Amino acid sequence: MNKKKTILSALAAGLTLSTVLAACGGDDNEGSSSNGEGGEGSDFKVAMVTDTGGVDDKSFNQSA
Repeated sequence: MNKKKTILSALAAGLTLSTVLAACGGDDNEGSSSNGEGGEGSDFKVAMVTDTGGVDDKSFNQSA
């Protein structure tokens, strides 16, 4: 039981450390615009997919 607890603690510490290190990573997008488009020629598009009821269905789609 003690060995299992040690392994789980080491796993939790490793996951925490990897998350912290990933969060400290820098942004390599030099010269990107401040409006979130990612610079010139960005092919990033946003879409919202709804059900057959449409956006104004007074249910799930309207809350989206």
